[in-house]
Amino acid sequence: MSAPKRPHLSDALARSRDSLRRHAIGTSIAAVIHGEIGYQTLSKNAAAAAFWTNSLLATDAAVSIDRWLGNLAESSATVYDKALDATFIAAPQGLGGQYHRLFDGGHDLASAWERVREALPDDTFGQEVAGYISALWKDVVTPMGLPVVNFDKASFDAFAGPLQETLGVSYEWVADLASFTATEGFGALIGGVAIALKWNEAQTEEFAALVGTLGVTAIVSANPILAVIVVLGAARTFQLSHREKSLMASLKGIGAGATVSGSLIATSLAIGGPVWIGIMAGVVVSILVKKAQQNALPQRIASEVMDQLNEIDGKELLKGARDLISGARRKREPQAALG
Repeated sequence: MSAPKRPHLSDALARSRDSLRRHAIGTSIAAVIHGEIGYQTLSKNAAAAAFWTNSLLATDAAVSIDRWLGNLAESSATVYDKALDATFIAAPQGLGGQYHRLFDGGHDLASAWERVREALPDDTFGQEVAGYISALWKDVVTPMGLPVVNFDKASFDAFAGPLQETLGVSYEWVADLASFTATEGFGALIGGVAIALKWNEAQTEEFAALVGTLGVTAIVSANPILAVIVVLGAARTFQLSHREKSLMASLKGIGAGATVSGSLIATSLAIGGPVWIGIMAGVVVSILVKKAQQNALPQRIASEVMDQLNEIDGKELLKGARDLISGARRKREPQAALG
């Protein structure tokens, strides 16, 4: 009987290469899966952060934070601070009082830099940059914030007046929409990151829910930066719904997101007392609303709810929306003329 044939060295090497190749492919697949999971987790956490941050900043908590930041930044006025307010200091009449930053031509980002450059004839570029940042920071951390652009007061009044007469939108809300604060900038940043991370990955309904959440908070808080992000997100939602032929999923997602954030904001504003009590109640209500959405209400209850909604008078609904928007800033105290 002949001895068993010993494996050739080349065969052993071939099997080793195949084993290593399979191991490498398996490792690569695991790495891809791990990367996808990591990205999905990051996207999910960013969306949650955008929801909580902007919903809370749409309550009176934002005003409290702005005042706290303003107190931290408060210091003696520098020559650069005075340069931004030069027009208002020289002739305060006709510039809107506490809203003078919208109209005095010295507080939007471009005009403020020109004012700082002209403040002193012999300062250095570094001093101008430091003075510019310091002056803007002192203003952006106050409840009145900084204007998006400079406005002509007559034109602004001509625009805001009819809105107040026809829709009941307050002058204060329109002025708020034309300016931004540090807290609004932070909220918009978080919202923008969340939208960007879900831009190519999220399903239509999921993306639409995020847009609905940010849309409600942008309206109530009158956040102009977040409003731009919401418009971009809405356009992307329409594109997704058109591509996937899922318009109803988009509308359902927007409604779901708006309902959860709206429940938090409305509850917070409806409850008197310290701000944190209203916020805690709003958080509880929003969690309950979210759970109700996830559990899918029985069809019979959903039909009854829709029947009730159909009976709501359009004027009453509009009045309720106006009350919600104005209530978001009801407790704001007028800022000092130069504050």
